[in-house]
Amino acid sequence: MKSLILLFVLVLALGTLHGQRWVPLGGPNGGTFDELTVSTTDPNIIATRIMSTDKFYYTTNGGTTWQLFASVPTGWSGGLYDLRFVPGTAQTLQLIAYGALHETSNFGVSWRKVFDLPASSPFNKVRKAPGTTSTWLAWGNALPVVRTTNNGAHWDTVIATRPSTVAISSVLMSEAAPRRMWTALRDSIYESVDTGATWTKVTYTGILGYSISLKCADLTDSTRLYAYFQGRIGVSTDYGRTWSDRTGKNILTTTGIEQDRETPNIMWSWGTNVLRSTDRGMSWTPADTMNPTRMNAALVGHILTLACYEGGILRGTATGAPWQRIENGLAFVSVRRIHAITDAHFYLEGTNDVIETTNGGETWKWLTPVKYDQPSGGRVYSFDVCNASTQNMVGGTNSEIYHSTDAGRTWLESNPRQNIPIYTVSYHPTNANDVVVGGMFTIKRSSNGGASWTSIQSPSFGYIKELYRATDPMRMIALESGTLYTSSDGGTTWTKREGSGSTPTVVTVDPTGSANFIGSVYSTILRSTDGGATWTSLSTLTDQPAELLVDPHATDNIYAATSTGTLLRLHRGNSVVDTLYNSSYPNERFAVNALHINGTTILAAGDKGIARFDPTPVSVATQQTSVGGTIVVPNPCADHVHLVLDESFTASVYEVRVEIFDMLGNRMIDVMTDPREAIVNVSILPPGAYALRVSDALRISTTTLQRQ
Repeated sequence: MKSLILLFVLVLALGTLHGQRWVPLGGPNGGTFDELTVSTTDPNIIATRIMSTDKFYYTTNGGTTWQLFASVPTGWSGGLYDLRFVPGTAQTLQLIAYGALHETSNFGVSWRKVFDLPASSPFNKVRKAPGTTSTWLAWGNALPVVRTTNNGAHWDTVIATRPSTVAISSVLMSEAAPRRMWTALRDSIYESVDTGATWTKVTYTGILGYSISLKCADLTDSTRLYAYFQGRIGVSTDYGRTWSDRTGKNILTTTGIEQDRETPNIMWSWGTNVLRSTDRGMSWTPADTMNPTRMNAALVGHILTLACYEGGILRGTATGAPWQRIENGLAFVSVRRIHAITDAHFYLEGTNDVIETTNGGETWKWLTPVKYDQPSGGRVYSFDVCNASTQNMVGGTNSEIYHSTDAGRTWLESNPRQNIPIYTVSYHPTNANDVVVGGMFTIKRSSNGGASWTSIQSPSFGYIKELYRATDPMRMIALESGTLYTSSDGGTTWTKREGSGSTPTVVTVDPTGSANFIGSVYSTILRSTDGGATWTSLSTLTDQPAELLVDPHATDNIYAATSTGTLLRLHRGNSVVDTLYNSSYPNERFAVNALHINGTTILAAGDKGIARFDPTPVSVATQQTSVGGTIVVPNPCADHVHLVLDESFTASVYEVRVEIFDMLGNRMIDVMTDPREAIVNVSILPPGAYALRVSDALRISTTTLQRQ
């Protein structure tokens, strides 16, 4: 029997022939992080969270490698907030989790509840008052503010002014005068001089009548406070009574202000941009305007570490440059489009950045972003590059069209300024001067590479989301929701095309003819041979495509991907449709925004970065790395088993699939579980011997278990 079990486990490891799953391509890094904290005793120990998830990661070597927390506290209401190292400790972390403050000193291997928070409000910040051992204050995005003097045994509401929906600033605590505290409610400052027990409204003189958001209390000067006034940084030297404008210009968003503990004259402001002061906040100079919006930051040992929106984790030295990316594969950039020059040379258009590879994704290079001093905060709304001259690029934000003639190192504004959101760009493939853009209520054309633009006045355009050029670049399609426009003169004049059921909602270029396009409406594949003027039905699929692509190397093949990553292939010669991939498991899905062919491999861009798919049938053994080390506890088992998985599983962002088979090969159990807490109910199994397989998108492990 033992040899039979081992033989069957080998069969499970080899698997049966089938297509691969979507497998994340190495890099580009990035992603959005909304929690970030750095150990105050060792700046190389960092903890962070992927935004709005329970995926918490840590590094002990400055970002060279990252590991997933062993676990996070769970609960039924509330959420996860305010991850931070306890000051003065190497790796003791506290986290608000589902209405309580929890603490770990081993990155989630074990947690200790410090205390419960009041159940009356969703508190997302809690701080111990300076100079005390048992006094804490807690608050959320709105009132109330609560206080305990006995380490959470009892809480008192100390600020409850209505309306409670008014947003409040953080509660500032002064290390220089530990009994003093401040908070702000839109246009009111409240002060306490008795460690938060009572609060008094302060009459103050602000900046330009703007509402105030308190950001920082000075570490050594009890009179000094720092705040943000809708585009200006203000400094007060009289406990918040009067404020002076220290920037004198619109600096967009300031999320926080940090003061260097060892050199208090040095201060940092971070948000849309990063500013630096060397005179205790009296003047500010830009330290970084070229990276995405910063959501959180920590300043330890003169090093500023930044958690970004769709931009990863950055670290800056005392001068603020150069900035170093340290997330090292931790998460993926959300990608909207792929701009192909060749199979191996293409650009990814993300939310904030444009990223280039010249070797099929083995290495990546970030272009200088289009602009970061715009109201969008630097978001890249659109981008394209001239295939014949990759030095020439055009990018659009929510308020301007920019062009570059040096491969994206520098960008120039239009003249005159366009002041309109631009959502899509199309270069003439061989003429770097000929560019067409589409946006809100507009299509514009440039004949000088983007320096100036001519607006197309007719017909009346709506939300132009995509532009396409046929093999003949003078034949163009502009697509908006429910409406399609065609041009036969390179975008100078346009004709509106409408027709329920026959106007495609997804389009791709068909290289089999000079004016050919492939489109889809619902699950019907359409073809046009006259530049999009008329469409005929080509085939019907089982799913509605979110993206289409004609294989440039085998134009008989049309690939269709759905919003969940189902991948279909239509052979136009015989109208046969192959389902290459259709997962029933959410963690194996990949939301596809764009497709690209790299040799025989299909690449897809989406909200998890970029993934590859090889349509050639392969075995599980060739598409997944076989790893060992799965331990079943207990074994023999009764009703439940705990799987202790290989470290490569527990460090992954994927859930794992657990399959249990009887000795005849029948799948008895098939479940998805968290690799860090892999507990499986096996009570449905009759007593006997079973084979167990654990897998995710990248790896597989097999073992056996005995049910008593």
